[in-house]
Amino acid sequence: MEQLFARMSLAAKRALRDPLLSRAEQIYHARRFNRELRQRELQLGATTLQSWPAYMDLSVAGKCNLRCEMCGLTHGDPTHPNWTFAEVERFSAYYPYLDTVNPTGAGEPMLVKELPAMLELFKRHGNAVGFYTNGTLLTSEKIDLLIRLGIDNINISFDGATRETFERIRHPAKFDRVLANIRNLIKRRRELGAKQPAVRLAMVLMNDNKHELPALIQLAAELGVEGVFTMFVSDRMPLQMPQKDPIGTNACLREATAVAQKLGLHFYSPGLLPETSDSASAPVTALLHSGLICTHPWMQLLVWNNGDVSPCCRIQGKLDGHDFGNANTTSPELLWNSPGFVHLRQRIAANDAPQVCQTCPLRTAKAN
Repeated sequence: MEQLFARMSLAAKRALRDPLLSRAEQIYHARRFNRELRQRELQLGATTLQSWPAYMDLSVAGKCNLRCEMCGLTHGDPTHPNWTFAEVERFSAYYPYLDTVNPTGAGEPMLVKELPAMLELFKRHGNAVGFYTNGTLLTSEKIDLLIRLGIDNINISFDGATRETFERIRHPAKFDRVLANIRNLIKRRRELGAKQPAVRLAMVLMNDNKHELPALIQLAAELGVEGVFTMFVSDRMPLQMPQKDPIGTNACLREATAVAQKLGLHFYSPGLLPETSDSASAPVTALLHSGLICTHPWMQLLVWNNGDVSPCCRIQGKLDGHDFGNANTTSPELLWNSPGFVHLRQRIAANDAPQVCQTCPLRTAKAN
């Protein structure tokens, strides 16, 4: 089987050098071979991979103009310099194989001076590009640039359906200003005859704002955006975690789902929470056996603002003493099979996912 993986990997690399193909065709075939290889490796539980990831999160923004209630920057996390184009370019070996790139980070990407050059680089490689923004800096000039570059989607952080809730959480953003920017984005997209970028509102669900989720769905439909994405607040704010009130949280999620279905709006949310003590304490192996697994370690590479690498937002640094690596000290090509990645894949393949995975709402891929 290793020989088969090696042959498929070689075929993908050769496609990028085939003189009979255009550059677009080279990338298309390389990506196709890589997808097939990745799927076989995932199905067979390979842990040292010949394939490249499908998704890459690059934390290009280390600084922000807001201090939101749930953000690490508000709770003492350090800021980092915004990345330069050269720092993004060092990952060029990945781009021909990636499906999607997310250039965001802990800060606001619209503050990154060389963001347009970064976006152009990704689009030259045929990557789907989407990122998160707080929406405060979406001037008409920047909106036209994003549309011209063909950015695929923009997720605008919007944590309340009312001015009071929004401005309390997202200090010092102004509710009316961000709404105006969103309306202008939708208007300019229509005027220019463009279908992209698709626009979603992104809400961090907390006990203080979850009751406004159905109203946010309604607001999103009125704005003309394509959908709403929500995720639970991290354990940085334990009293605000929706897991503290599973019955109330599930009621909000069910109502929001019904409103979205009625309005024909896409709604992306975590799964419903267990409402009994028995189901809440079910081991992750039981969830794996029930048909839910995490594919992130086979699919995604996340590079944090300081260069640390991990498979997802819930893991950073080391796992069981195994280091995931740092892009500032390790060749980027070697990071994908770092000791941390291989160890995590081994644990998941053995139905022994680590503790950090047990409360993760993103473990929703169907096992084969």
